[in-house]
Amino acid sequence: MGKAYSLDFRKQVLKTFHNKLTKLGSKNKGSFSRSVNYTTKLYNIARTTLFNWIKRNNQNNLDNNNKNSGNKFKINRDKIDLLNNDNIENYTLKEIANILSVSKSTVHYYFIKNNITFKKKSYGITRVMKNK
Repeated sequence: MGKAYSLDFRKQVLKTFHNKLTKLGSKNKGSFSRSVNYTTKLYNIARTTLFNWIKRNNQNNLDNNNKNSGNKFKINRDKIDLLNNDNIENYTLKEIANILSVSKSTVHYYFIKNNITFKKKSYGITRVMKNK
């Protein structure tokens, strides 16, 4: 995912768009689309990007980059540390999920993200081959 455009750049793009729109006259047929085409080609940005910025500018929300978007883990590191004291390796994912009141997949993804791994348990199962 690319970096977000700076606020100054977004303001400059919108200023150019509005200047071009007023220069062409808002009542002229096709002036909006010509302003969009001019601005997107000048700054080499996508039309949808400009439309999103126009919409966000109308909502006075141009500087919000949705920095708080995305999923957050429901598991707190402190909760895992409490389980570590009880030797967490003796529990299954399902048991840990029940203790923490979250789903198994949440625990699994948390372990992956934090590089927590466990050794596979071997139960000493032996195979017996029959001679024919």
